[in-house]
Amino acid sequence: MQETPEYQAYLDAHAKLSMDRAEADELEKVIKEEAVELSRQTGFEERKFGAVNIKEFTLVKILDQKQAVVWAAANAPSCLTLTKDFEKAAKSLELPFVSVEKEYRAQIATDLSQVE
Repeated sequence: MQETPEYQAYLDAHAKLSMDRAEADELEKVIKEEAVELSRQTGFEERKFGAVNIKEFTLVKILDQKQAVVWAAANAPSCLTLTKDFEKAAKSLELPFVSVEKEYRAQIATDLSQVE
């Protein structure tokens, strides 16, 4: 079976498909990076570039885990078990043991048929 022309054609097509996917992934990465940079140049006022949208995400990083647990136990016990509750509280309060940063990421539309 492995020596048939059909099997060899399949292997060739599979190898080409893998290379095409890798190339598409690299191009997508470059497009996203360029879109974020263009948006950054406008102060993130402009967030749509054809099929690419720039979205804002808020990242919460706990700088001191012990302080975070002590604070949660005293002020918001539900935060001890629910990470999302803690992140929500941390975003609105300026806690010294938490870093809150904005990150902008590009997303490419899945349906490119309607793009101008």
